[in-house]
Amino acid sequence: MRKLLLLFLLSTSLTYTDDSPSVWYSGEVEFFEDELEERLGAYTLSIKGEIYTYTYTVMHENGKYYFPIFEFLKTLNLVNYDFKDGVISVRVGENLDKVKINLNRMKENKDYIYEDRDYYLEENIFKEYFLQELTLNKSDYTLSIIPNFTLPEGIKYMLAVKEERLHDRRSKKTLYYKGERNLIDVGNLRVNLEQEFTNDTGVGNEKDWTGFLEYSGSLLYGNFTTDYNLKEKEFGDFQITYSDILNGHELDIGLYGENREKGLILRKDKGYFNDGKIYTINEKVPLGSKVELLFNGFPIDVQDEKNGEITFINNLIKSGREFTLKIYEPTGTITEKIIKINEDYNQQQQGEFGYDIDIREDHEANKYDSDINIYYGYTENLTLGFAYREGIDSSNFNYAKTKEIGTEFIYSNSFDGNPFTFTYTFNKDITKSNIQDRENGAFQHKFLLDTDIKKWSINYEQIENSKYYSGDSKSREQYLELEYDLNDFISLTYDREDFKFHDSRKDEEDYSYGLEFSKSFRNLLVNYEVENKKKGDLTQNLDFYYTGFRKFTVRMENSLDENGYYEGEVMLTNTTWLDNLDYSFGVKYNTKDRYVYSLEFTLKLDNWLEFGSSLVKNGQKRSYVGIDRVLNLKNPTKNMNSLENTTIKAIAFFDKNNNNIYDKGEELLPDVDITLGKQTVTTNENGAAYIYGVPSHIDYELKVLSKRPSHDSNSNIIKVKGLGSSQVLAYVPIKPLVSIMGEVSFPKDESVADDVRIEFHNEIASYHHTIYTDPDGTFYLDSLTPGIYVIIIDYIGEDYNIKRYRHVVDLTYTDENLGENFYNFVLEEEI
Repeated sequence: MRKLLLLFLLSTSLTYTDDSPSVWYSGEVEFFEDELEERLGAYTLSIKGEIYTYTYTVMHENGKYYFPIFEFLKTLNLVNYDFKDGVISVRVGENLDKVKINLNRMKENKDYIYEDRDYYLEENIFKEYFLQELTLNKSDYTLSIIPNFTLPEGIKYMLAVKEERLHDRRSKKTLYYKGERNLIDVGNLRVNLEQEFTNDTGVGNEKDWTGFLEYSGSLLYGNFTTDYNLKEKEFGDFQITYSDILNGHELDIGLYGENREKGLILRKDKGYFNDGKIYTINEKVPLGSKVELLFNGFPIDVQDEKNGEITFINNLIKSGREFTLKIYEPTGTITEKIIKINEDYNQQQQGEFGYDIDIREDHEANKYDSDINIYYGYTENLTLGFAYREGIDSSNFNYAKTKEIGTEFIYSNSFDGNPFTFTYTFNKDITKSNIQDRENGAFQHKFLLDTDIKKWSINYEQIENSKYYSGDSKSREQYLELEYDLNDFISLTYDREDFKFHDSRKDEEDYSYGLEFSKSFRNLLVNYEVENKKKGDLTQNLDFYYTGFRKFTVRMENSLDENGYYEGEVMLTNTTWLDNLDYSFGVKYNTKDRYVYSLEFTLKLDNWLEFGSSLVKNGQKRSYVGIDRVLNLKNPTKNMNSLENTTIKAIAFFDKNNNNIYDKGEELLPDVDITLGKQTVTTNENGAAYIYGVPSHIDYELKVLSKRPSHDSNSNIIKVKGLGSSQVLAYVPIKPLVSIMGEVSFPKDESVADDVRIEFHNEIASYHHTIYTDPDGTFYLDSLTPGIYVIIIDYIGEDYNIKRYRHVVDLTYTDENLGENFYNFVLEEEI
C-alpha cells in the first residue's frame, strides 16, 4: 500500500512543479518539510545499468539519506539471511561470505531508522556493508549502485558456464600417465659443496667445508635413493620407494643407519603427523623452493626447503582445520597443495583396505620391532581394523620379544545433521615369557566418541587397562575435550584428564580451560590463545600476520609461558625470488636469554651458485659460498631443480582410428606444442618433446596445440604424474579432422530440398550440430573427429508427409579418403 502511495505522490510531484512545500502522510502522522525534497521517495534502482525496481524506498532525514535493508535484500533476491537479537546476518557472493549488521552497536535515529518494519541504514554505513559505488540523483529519483559481491543472477550465470565447461570436460577422455617403473635406469644426481666461514665471540675465525652427493634413480621397479658424504667418505641410508600403490599407499624398503638395519614402511601419506595434540605439517617440495603456509588465505609461516622437505610447527595447526602450501619454485612456477588436518580415525571407504605397517630391525637386540595395522571398509560407515605388534623388552639388559594383538571398530555417521565417530579398540598381550613386572594376557579396552553438535565440539576417550598392561599401572584413563564456538572467531575450550591406579597411588586429575580468538581484518590476521591449568599455570599466545606488502610478509609472535617468561619475535620474509635475492630479517627477544638476531640472506645465481650470510648479535657470524645443483645424468646440461623431479617425455602421434592408443605404424607428428605451466616445448621430427625438472607425486595437466588447422589436439585431457626420478612417457593423440558431405533427394519433387533440416550428434551426445541443405539438396559439415555419429533428417515443409530418417554413420580418416566421407540419402513419403 505504501508503494502505491509513493508512486501516486511521485507522479503528482512531477505534474505540479511549483515551489510549495511537500506534504507526506505515513499512517496518522503528517510530515511537513520546507525543503523541496520529500522525506520518502520511490527511486528507480539500477545495478550496472540494469533496472531492478522502480519503487525502491529512499529516506531523507536530517540532511542524510537512509536505505532499507530488507527491501534491498528482497529486491536483489538475497534470501540467505536471518535476523536474531538485533543482528542481521546475510550470506552473499559465490563464496557465501557473511555480512553481519549488529544494530545493537548503532545509534537509532542516527545510524539507522526503524520504520514500517524495516531498518533504514545511513548511506555511508549501508555502502560499507554492501556497495562499491553509489550514485543518487534526487532530481529524477534514480539510484545507481555497484555491489561489493556477486549477485544471485551472476552466480547462476557463472554456475551455468562452469556446468557447460564440466560437461565439455566430462565428454573428453582423460589419459593418465605415471612415471615408468624400470628394473634399472639412471636418474638424477645432486652435487652440494660449501665453504663456510664463521666468527664466534671468544673463539675467533674458523673455516670449514662440507659436501655430499645424493642419487635418485629407478631400481627394481622402484625409486632408489642414497647419499654420500664427501668429507667423511661415508654412505647414508639406502632406500627403495614404491609410490602410489595399493590405492595411494607408499612403500619404503631400505637399509638404515651405520649398522644397515633393515626396515619397511607401508602407509598413506597425509602430509602431516601428530604427537598427541601437536600437529606437524611435513611435505616434500622441489629443491630451492620457498613455501608459504596459508590459513584462511593468510600466510602464517614461510620456510625454505631443506633437503627437499619443509616442516611447519605452529599454534594454529590443529585438528579440523585446512591449510594451503603455496610452493614458489626457483623456476618461477607456483603450485599449491591442500593439507586437511582431520582425525579420520583410519576410516576407509567401502571395500577399501588401508595399511599402516612399520617394521624395523634392532641391531643391538638382533630382533625386529613390528607394528602392523590393517583396516577394511566393511560399509560406508563401518571400518574394521586388525593390529599385530612385536616389540623388544630390554629389562635387566635381557632383550626379549613382546607380542600383542588388537582389533578395532570405527563407526562414523550423523544424527539430525550432527556428525559423530565412535571407535572401540581391544588390545591383548600374548607374550609367552616371564619378563619382570609383566603379566601374561594383560589387555586394554579403549572407547572414543568424537562429535559436533551445533556449536559444540566434543571428544571423549576412556581407556580401561588390566594390571601391568604395557607396564602401566593405571586402571582407567579418561580424557575429555570440549570446544564451544561463541561466534565465527571466538571459541571456549575445556580439557580434563582423570586417572585411577591399580596400586596404592591416589587418583589423579587435571584440567585446563581457555579461549581461542582468530580473526582477519583485511590484510591482518590476529590469533590469540589463553589457557589456565588446574595448578594456576597460565599460558598465552598472541600472533599477528600481515600481508599488506607486495613482496614480503610480516609475522609477529608473542608467548608467555607458565613460568612467566615472555618471548617475542618479529620476522619479515620475502615470498618470491626478487632478482635472485632471497632475504629475511627478524628480531627475537625473551626475558630468559635476552638474545636478538638481526639478519640473514641467501643469493642464488642461475640456481646453482649460492652465497649466504647470517649475523647474530653478540654471537656467531656465518658466511658461506658453494654450489648446489641437481643434474639429469642422461642429459647433464638440464637442471632438475630437485632430486626427485622427473622428466616428461611427450610423444605426439596421428590417431587415425581415434582409439587414443599409439598403434604401431601410426605417424609421429612434429611441430606440436606441449605446455606445462609456463614452460612450452615443441615436438621434434620424431614426435618427441621433453620437459625437465617436473616435481613428482603431483598431478599435472598438459596443454596440447597442433599447428595444423586440419588437426584436433584438444579432444583429450592429458594428465601426468612423476613417481620419483623415473621418466614419464606420455603419448599424446592428435586427431584428424574429418568431414561429411553428400546429397538429400526426393524423387517426386526436387524442390523439397529447400525444406530439409539435418541434425548431427555423436554417441555420447557431447557434440550436437544442426545444418540445412542447399537448394540443390547438397550438404557439408567439417571439423569433426572420427567416430560414430547419428544423423537425423527432417522435412520441415508442409507439402508432403515425408518420413523422418535416422541414420548411424561411421566417419573415418584413411589414407584413401583423407577424412572426406560421402553419403547420399533418398527421402520417402509416409504411407
